[in-house]
Amino acid sequence: MSPPNCLAHALDKIVVEGGYLAARRSEYWGSMHVMHVSHDGQICSYIPPVPLEHPLKALCGFDGYTVAGDALWRARAMSPGWMVASAWLFALGVTGWAVRRAARKFLA
Repeated sequence: MSPPNCLAHALDKIVVEGGYLAARRSEYWGSMHVMHVSHDGQICSYIPPVPLEHPLKALCGFDGYTVAGDALWRARAMSPGWMVASAWLFALGVTGWAVRRAARKFLA
């Protein structure tokens, strides 16, 4: 199984713990970064240990680690073009995540 990306990590936490999804501009690219927010307001973000060489690498998944805290809300402005592109990538990413999840349950 491939390693998660920020979206898959946040979606996995939503199904287990509940809570909310939050999005901000990536620290390294203009695209969206997705985080999990627990019911008590704790922000959890899955990030790479070093900056990824290209934003497409984030879509494929990466070996990263989880950071929790409220300092994650520092965010730069996002252009409307990146918002649209990120929304499409979000929809495709959620669909792919759901298909992989269903396949794992079916094959288990």
